[in-house]
Amino acid sequence: MRDKNIAHDVNPYDEIIITLILTPEDHDHNDVLGVGAFFRIFQGGPENAENMLKLMDAMLSELDEMIKVESASVKKEARARPMDELRKLPVAETTAPGPEKAGKRK
Repeated sequence: MRDKNIAHDVNPYDEIIITLILTPEDHDHNDVLGVGAFFRIFQGGPENAENMLKLMDAMLSELDEMIKVESASVKKEARARPMDELRKLPVAETTAPGPEKAGKRK
């Protein structure tokens, strides 16, 4: 752990997928309208959901500015790429991992 700068979750039930919001294909003007994220978190019962909401509420105010800066950076990078390349990217979707993934690293 000495030189490790980045930590990541290895739980297959937790995942964050960064997404791009593009203008419709038939639109006159092609553009990257925004950046979004899917947060997939499958953890226990109602008590965990309540704790997760409290944690997310506390973190949101701290992360708001960082999210704006990083979203602008991703949007700028996406806008520099050809629209046909962006449209070939996979569509964001999510499904719950099966029980065979429980307790295993990603």
